[in-house]
Amino acid sequence: MKRVRLIDFLVAPVLIVLLATGCASSADTTEDTLDTAPSTAQSTELEITEQNHMISAGFKHTLGLKTDGTVVAVGNNENGQCEVTQWTDIVAVFAGDVNSFGLKSDGTLVVSGKPDEFGEYGQCDVSLWKNIRAVSADRYHTVGLKTDGTVVAVGYNGFGQCDVSGWADIAAVSAGSHHTVGLKNDGTVIAVGRNQYSQCNVSEWKDIVQVQAFGNATAGLKKDGTVVWTGEGSSGSQDRIEGYENLIAISGEFGYLTGLTRTGTVIASGQYVSGGYWRFLEEDVSKWYFVEVISAGSGFVVKLNTGEMNAGTVEAVGDNEYGQCNVSGWRNIGYLTP
Repeated sequence: MKRVRLIDFLVAPVLIVLLATGCASSADTTEDTLDTAPSTAQSTELEITEQNHMISAGFKHTLGLKTDGTVVAVGNNENGQCEVTQWTDIVAVFAGDVNSFGLKSDGTLVVSGKPDEFGEYGQCDVSLWKNIRAVSADRYHTVGLKTDGTVVAVGYNGFGQCDVSGWADIAAVSAGSHHTVGLKNDGTVIAVGRNQYSQCNVSEWKDIVQVQAFGNATAGLKKDGTVVWTGEGSSGSQDRIEGYENLIAISGEFGYLTGLTRTGTVIASGQYVSGGYWRFLEEDVSKWYFVEVISAGSGFVVKLNTGEMNAGTVEAVGDNEYGQCNVSGWRNIGYLTP
């Protein structure tokens, strides 16, 4: 049987909206839109983490891609983000904060969800995008990775987070609360947008194989399996996260960062509120072994089972206020047979 290759945790980072300065030369203006998207990994001395979008955890909902190209969803549906039953011919799914995106085999996108109380900035205006490879969506803006290594973005641009039209040779992108991060094929990183917490101070990073913007912070997985980060709560742009070693993938949302180790275990930091009491997410994921694919939402983590006995099933732990962890009945998710 053919195993699903690793990983990516598409996240829809969302955190508290604070006024701040922008990264790059953008001003703190009002809304605006932009367009252009990242690239497919080209030849490089680094092996950029291959993305896997068969499952995707958003802020409070979860998407699963079935082997027949249809999609299932559970969780918060206040904005229609779980209305995906009509989707067909889907090859990857991306859960945003209050929206969901499906990548079709022809490189175009479908989207579910509608504007919420924070207003409409055109963050769902992706119907004209073509040759898309991956998507990362925050509540206010959406970023698309194109197959030619360029990037497109739409939505609120008050901090220049959509100013990505000049980006090229990009292997991956990640949308934060009000910033956008791009991983280049040479393992360096670029970022634009709000920089109040130094979340865009990534120009000195090297040997990065995956990037993750989460809220007002940015993390980078290095090829040696360690993690550097910058942003809210960090003391500098080269901070290492203690205990995050021997990793092959990271995922972050709303102040959490989850790591998948080379031995198939999962590491999680942070805590969340569920049912009126505090629980430690770290204790829940510590019971998992032989994990290959995960996706982290806000206070919950989802894993795709790929073993011989349970291939195509899904498990989730953590905050389940909206039923975002009710995936035990899913079958035939993202597991390909010859």
